[in-house]
Amino acid sequence: MIRSAFLLLSFAVSVDAGSQLMDSAGGLRLNIPSISTGEGVVSVISSPGTSSFLSTSDDVLSLDSESPPSLICRGATLSGTSSVERSALATCSVVSGAIVVDGITEGDVEAGWRNSRHARTLTALFRARIALESDAKQTLILCIKGEIEKSAESGLRSEVKALFDATAAESEGKASFSDYYDVKVLSVTDGSEAEEAMQLAREAAAENAGSETTLAAALEQANERVRASGIASVALDPPHVAQAFVAVGNAYSKYARTARAKIVSWKNRVARGLWVEGFSNDAETLRKRVLGSFDS
Repeated sequence: MIRSAFLLLSFAVSVDAGSQLMDSAGGLRLNIPSISTGEGVVSVISSPGTSSFLSTSDDVLSLDSESPPSLICRGATLSGTSSVERSALATCSVVSGAIVVDGITEGDVEAGWRNSRHARTLTALFRARIALESDAKQTLILCIKGEIEKSAESGLRSEVKALFDATAAESEGKASFSDYYDVKVLSVTDGSEAEEAMQLAREAAAENAGSETTLAAALEQANERVRASGIASVALDPPHVAQAFVAVGNAYSKYARTARAKIVSWKNRVARGLWVEGFSNDAETLRKRVLGSFDS
């Protein structure tokens, strides 16, 4: 009887907002009630040093609310991230149906994400889902601390996709951004807009929810997969290095098409038993043009 009462009491206890889920050494602290993931999981990624309407926690990973479970995870900084912080970001990336990236300023949008802290954060999130082949679709909500024009929003979406493509280029797979993510860009300048963002995140998480389990089990399984893969031990490359993969790939595709068109015309003439007049000079000109354009 006493044991039964103790168990009932333990399940009735409500977790306090901001309960730490990962310590500074990277160990999970899952002394929490049995919380279902049936309605999905939301993760808010904070931006250290930036004020927020969405979170107040500065822990590596903490539990903010229970229904549906909402996690708060510390985002990256330009000065670098620890393996523990990368592990927390990767774990959130795997378990969440909706990710809310907080603390994006108007200055971040205007300056571009190429070398921003947010690009480092997204690199960690993208790398985990691609490496661990998390094929369930996820909603990515970008919260801007200010008004954003349509042209700036379009540019931001393009930069996020380019960063995903750069991260995907690290592996041999053919990951498609549209298969992995549905992106929302919101202006969050006060508490009411923050609540609207969270409501959208909760709805998206429920829509993207996978098989039901407990939050503790989901976090433990995801963290084990992250540790086994070793992705958290890899320091985040500066975003401009990652984006260079995309730039090189795009340049190669463009100039390969230019060369291929000319080569095909030569092959067609040869197939018909015809000479390729001026082949030597034309081939050398093509080589110099393509290499010169590629290098520029």
